[in-house]
Amino acid sequence: MSEFEDTERQNQFLLESNLRLQRILNSLPVAMIGVDTEGRIFEMNDAAQTQFGYPHFEVFEASIAEIVLGEEDREEFTSRLQEAVEADRHINFELPAVTKDGNRLMVDWNVMPMKGMNGAVSSVRLVASDITERVMQADRLRDLAFKDALTGLCNRRSFMDAVGTVGERSQGTPCSVILMDVDKFKNYNDTYGHPDGDTLLRRIGDILGASLRDPYLPARFGGEEFVVLLPGADEEQAFRVAERLRLGIEEQTQDLRGSTVSLGVSTTYDLRRDADLIIEQADQALYRSKHNGRNQTSRWSVDLAA
Repeated sequence: MSEFEDTERQNQFLLESNLRLQRILNSLPVAMIGVDTEGRIFEMNDAAQTQFGYPHFEVFEASIAEIVLGEEDREEFTSRLQEAVEADRHINFELPAVTKDGNRLMVDWNVMPMKGMNGAVSSVRLVASDITERVMQADRLRDLAFKDALTGLCNRRSFMDAVGTVGERSQGTPCSVILMDVDKFKNYNDTYGHPDGDTLLRRIGDILGASLRDPYLPARFGGEEFVVLLPGADEEQAFRVAERLRLGIEEQTQDLRGSTVSLGVSTTYDLRRDADLIIEQADQALYRSKHNGRNQTSRWSVDLAA
């Protein structure tokens, strides 16, 4: 066999091997993309073309970062790609991607450097797993754990977590709590039914969410009781916020039989130490509002502890 024929056989063997490899890659259900060491695309299997919405010919030799990464994520992606090439090691990270039609995906990127005939890294194979649904499911589970299902506000657990976090970083500065309770809610439920009662609680949750801005944090504390954490607010500021909320709720629930709330306010300069105490004091102030005729705000004072 001549040297020419031998070379032809080798070339034919490589061509057939590449075709077999391409068929295998195209049959895989996960998106795979081949790029050179600079991140320029030379290969996309069928799953990648479907996932990102680009036919291979349209993105051939284009920068993958500019094609499927949002502008805010391109630098990090390129950095991770170069890290894998220079260290010649497989790395894995999660970073959002953008499809041709503008949809955002959360992608688990597996970056695998590939060596050429000379033993040096000559290309990179990327496995881009769409984990959007998994992330959304995790977010939904997290919402179930930390958000109140009825109102969409924080629940008691996440509120107390926030109190602990704020307490660690706010020593020496004022922090207040507003505790509020829907007036005569049991009578409301008994008279109009629980579905109407739920509607009322949702409306109050909406009012709190729309009326308060960071860093103030509203939450449903349980039943018909709501609570607001006001980092940086002294007693006077907290009282003004409480009155604004009370009047807003009274005004915006006229179609719900003019329901009202009673509120109690308490303030501390050491939330980390007084986390439980400040809520207890706000509850005592709330009880005063109830006792004095409802639909009003009371501040905690020493005489309430007697």
